[in-house]
Amino acid sequence: MSFDLAPSAAPAESRMQMGVVPAGDVLIVTLGGLIDASATGPLCDALVAHVRAGWRRIVIELGAGAEVTRPGLRGFVVAAKLLQARQGQMRICGATAATEAFAARESFRHLLRFDPERAVSLARIAPAVSTGPAAATHFRPEFSA
Repeated sequence: MSFDLAPSAAPAESRMQMGVVPAGDVLIVTLGGLIDASATGPLCDALVAHVRAGWRRIVIELGAGAEVTRPGLRGFVVAAKLLQARQGQMRICGATAATEAFAARESFRHLLRFDPERAVSLARIAPAVSTGPAAATHFRPEFSA
């Protein structure tokens, strides 16, 4: 599944593109283009929707032409915090050295985990038990009086 999520006023080659592919219990989100302030809202909405649907392991793969700005980084931070609160995790692969350094300068290295490529991210995030939406359990505490 692929989406073009930036406003139509931006040149087509610079707009953020998003693809989503499940790989077992891990959701792989591929991003390309410019991930800036105009892309932050749609990016946050998409990532939050996947977390709310039950995904607990997400790998974000940045394409060769992906460029992340400070406002664009916010989408990753929101998803990482939401996953952290739900005992999930997110990894980012394919980022440039400049993007990783930028995240470190902004003090987000504790939330945003970077890997050089998809295979490394998948190996580090691979769950021991099923955690995809189909296996998500809904805990309802029972109270006794």
